[in-house]
Amino acid sequence: MSSQNFRKPEFSRELRLGLVVYGGVSLAIYMNGVCREFYNAVRGRGIYKLVKALTDSDIVVDILSGTSAGGINGVLLSYALTNSSQDEVIDFENFAQIWRENGNIRKLMHQPSLSQGKNDGESILDGKGYYQDALAKAFEQGQINKKKAPSDEWVSSFNELDLFVTGTDVIGRVDTVFDDTGRVIDLKDHRTIFHLKHRQGRKEPFNPNLNPNHSTVKDTYQALAKLCRITSCFPVA
Repeated sequence: MSSQNFRKPEFSRELRLGLVVYGGVSLAIYMNGVCREFYNAVRGRGIYKLVKALTDSDIVVDILSGTSAGGINGVLLSYALTNSSQDEVIDFENFAQIWRENGNIRKLMHQPSLSQGKNDGESILDGKGYYQDALAKAFEQGQINKKKAPSDEWVSSFNELDLFVTGTDVIGRVDTVFDDTGRVIDLKDHRTIFHLKHRQGRKEPFNPNLNPNHSTVKDTYQALAKLCRITSCFPVA
């Protein structure tokens, strides 16, 4: 018995979601699964097709923010959403392999050097040589493994998405304030916020095929991977 694919109706409402994706080492794979469910909700897969029908609503994720592992998952979700269309998709479920395979602490650590002093001053974890390249490869594989969108999806289209990712400015910015007695107080702020704006057809920072300033496809992969590295770094990493 063949199942019938019903055409997506025109819904009267739109449910717009803003996500704060938690970080934390142990939450990385868990939050990746949560992001996968929101990806499926936007794509109208499985139970989310029924949710859309019962609520007469499209479901759109248009604001995301995250730090550390949450920042990485936020970048991955933004990348998958903005590079998927009605006809083809970058399936978010494939990004779970980043945490399962590349998140192994033994792989992340710098290899000990036999040459005395060679690794002096380097961090314990190999952020630039392994971590960043593994993420860049994941973005590249996402494009390579693009596939035809399932015919039974009820996709909620969107034209805008804003991603906020935090980082740490080691040097910091000093602001001078005065207390009630007139005493000078210097306050140092180490917070840095990266704001990536997706505007369909105008500004698409997650799309490697749009190359502003003569950048290459691989430049986009490396830029997104470096952003992931920045948000998840700490002194020893």
